[in-house]
Order: sequence, then C-alpha cells, then structure tokens
Amino acid sequence: MNIKNKITLSEVIKDKNYLRTLLPKEKRTREFTTLIFTLIALALFGIFAISPTISTILSLQKQRDDSEFVLAQLQQKIKNISSLQKNYALIQTDVPVILSAIPQTPGAPLLLAQIQSVAQSTSVKLTNLQVFAVELTPLSAAGKAPSFTFSMTAQGPQQNLTQFLTALSDMQRILTFDVLAINSTTGQNEQSSLTIRGSAYFVN
Repeated sequence: MNIKNKITLSEVIKDKNYLRTLLPKEKRTREFTTLIFTLIALALFGIFAISPTISTILSLQKQRDDSEFVLAQLQQKIKNISSLQKNYALIQTDVPVILSAIPQTPGAPLLLAQIQSVAQSTSVKLTNLQVFAVELTPLSAAGKAPSFTFSMTAQGPQQNLTQFLTALSDMQRILTFDVLAINSTTGQNEQSSLTIRGSAYFVN
C-alpha cells in the first residue's frame, strides 16, 4: 500500500514538473504572438500613415522634373531668340533690298510703272503691256514662290531695245523671262520689235 502510494506520488511530482516545463513555452508563444500582431499593426499603421506622404513626395518629385524640363526648354528658346536677334541685326540693312526683290504683295501696278519708267529712260516705245492672273498657290504646295505673269511688246532701235532689256534685268524686283524674242527690221528707220513674257514673284 505504501509502495503504491509512493509510486503515485512520484507520478504526481513528475506531472507537476512537466506542467512547469509547459508553462514557459506557452508564455513565450503568447509573447511571440503578441509581438507578431504588434509588428503587423505597426506595419499597417505605417502604410496608411506614410502612404500619403510618399504619394506627396512622388508628386512633388514629378512636378520638379516637369519644371526643370520646362525651364530647360525656355532657356533654349531664349538662346534661339537671342541668336535670331543677332542675325537680324546683321541683315537689317539688307531687308529693304530683299523686300524690293521679292515683295510681300504682288505689287503688279508698281511693276508696270517701273517698266514704263525704264522704257521712257531708254527711249523705247511700249506697244503692249499687261499682267495676267495672280497665282496665290502656297509655296509648300507648288514648290515655288507665288508669282504672276506679265507680257510686253516694245519697239525701237535695236541698241535701245538692248539697253531696255539690260535695265529690266538690273531691276531690284526679281523677274524671269519665259519668252524673249527680238525681230529686227532693215530700212530707213531700223526699228526692231521686242516681245517678252515673264514672271514676277512675291511672298504670300
């Protein structure tokens, strides 16, 4: 009986020791679980708390990059404008000559008056002088500047007609002669006839 009781008591003591070994493990498990949940809570809080800040930082970074790009473009445009101003200053004295050569408008009446003045100064008689329809085709479509066609017939001594033709070629207005014919006559008057069909250009 006593021996049986001792065995039972020994088992009870062993069971108590086993329980004692179990309790710290359960405590550590609870502490570890608590730590994990705490870390998860801190991570979630950090995400929700820091996410707007990160988004704001990224947005400000993009705005700064865009501003730097715009600033670089503006600086380049300023350099281009400055270069154009310098180049324009160099050719400013040539602008009136260029506009006289290729005016911004057809200026057909002015051209006819200039031709008549040249004929008078070279003692040539104009028997026909006319201007045809003005072509307003854009430069990019036709591959050339807008122009209009003119024609004239002049009479006079051949030497005068030659001077007249030379004076027309020396005009500031750019002219091209598509048809040029001189009919010489022999006789007492020695009158010759000059026929011209040409084009005058302008900037549309």
